Amino acid sequence: MRKRLRRFLLPLIVLTVGIAVAAVLIATRPESTANPEQVRPRLVRTFRATPTRHRPAVHAYGTAQADQQWNAIAEVTGRINVLADTFDDGEVLQEGTLIAQIDPRDYQSALDAAKADLQSQREQLEEIRRSMSNVADLIALREEQVAIAKSELDRLRELSDRNAGSRSELERAASSHLESKTALQNLQNELRLLPIRERMTESSIKSAELRVEQAERDLQRCTIVMPFTGLCINRSVEPHEHVAIGQPLGQFISVDRAQVVAMVEARRMLNLLPKLSDAIGTIDLRNQSTSLVAELRKRIGSMGVPVDLTWRAGEGESSWRGSLARVSATVDQTTRAIPLIIEVEDAFSAIKLGKKPALVPGLFLEVVLYGDPLDGVFVVPSDTIRDGTMYVVREGRLEIVAVDVRNVERNRSVVDAGLRDGDQVVMTDLFPAATGMPLRVEEVDNPVRPRLGLPEVPQP
Repeated sequence: MRKRLRRFLLPLIVLTVGIAVAAVLIATRPESTANPEQVRPRLVRTFRATPTRHRPAVHAYGTAQADQQWNAIAEVTGRINVLADTFDDGEVLQEGTLIAQIDPRDYQSALDAAKADLQSQREQLEEIRRSMSNVADLIALREEQVAIAKSELDRLRELSDRNAGSRSELERAASSHLESKTALQNLQNELRLLPIRERMTESSIKSAELRVEQAERDLQRCTIVMPFTGLCINRSVEPHEHVAIGQPLGQFISVDRAQVVAMVEARRMLNLLPKLSDAIGTIDLRNQSTSLVAELRKRIGSMGVPVDLTWRAGEGESSWRGSLARVSATVDQTTRAIPLIIEVEDAFSAIKLGKKPALVPGLFLEVVLYGDPLDGVFVVPSDTIRDGTMYVVREGRLEIVAVDVRNVERNRSVVDAGLRDGDQVVMTDLFPAATGMPLRVEEVDNPVRPRLGLPEVPQP
């Protein structure tokens, strides 16, 4: 009996003791405290934003073309009997130089014949005018003769009526009176026709004068001279060649200056040159009394917009300094860009073989237009601007600020609003980026520099 009771109570006692121990352990356990994982600030590379003075620029591309181009064309037909020794590809010919002459003998003969015909017509007109004066004098005499004959006829008729005169004398007086009237009538008819002949001869003289002028022009066209100092880029005629009217002889371009046409977006242009619209002013094309091109050249030229032009070939390059001359009146319908016409004064000076060529038509150039200097702007790398915002570190934490980009110049941009002096601009690409996230900075120098003035044009 006791043995059976002991078997029953022993497990019960052990269970009770275990529950009691567990209760004591739970009651005496320490309270848990939160120990969240510490966030380690991310290391980023930054540079310090500093307001500065900067001369903005717009980069574009353009093609060189001649300021003046002349195609020498034969205006008369004939054989080339004179061809200048300097009339050849690559030669520069001075203004007024005789480059070619077409045989002028036939045209000289035509001029002589036209002058002789004109002189004949003029002498004929003088003869008609003298005849008019002579016939007028003869009419006056005939009128006196008619009056005398009529007076004699009247006297004889009175005698005949009184049977005192001779019948035969009366008939002779009547015949003489009739002859005088007939002669007077003939002279009057002749005088009426002379003004018609005078007008016809005057018309013939005008035609003869036009033939003389035409012959003189044809004779002058036999001689082809340079209208300006120019470079021959193509000679297409040979000595003693027979040429026809309209046949090309050669092609020349002026060497005083060159032009470059560059295509620039209107928005970028106006951002670069905000004063351009004021300089051009208001223009009424319907009431434009002066040359529009000359007026635009004057107004835009007064702004003095400098332009650098660079031609690259392999590892070498050549540079020129020009200026904005005018803005084209058309807009490219594909790119919506405005053609800008740039003039270069030294396009054909300081040429060095193999180093700096002449700025001949067709060269493809890099164009940089410089605007007015800006003060108090921030010049930053373009890749630090993300959809109109920039990442900056302020008090050790990230802030995403909206900025106003004034101009974009390839790898650098000009910001004139949104940044503060001393902001740490983040260059590292953060992803994900959240406002307020802690950052550690490694400050470096700004990789882009402001343009304080105009760069020097490299000399070959």
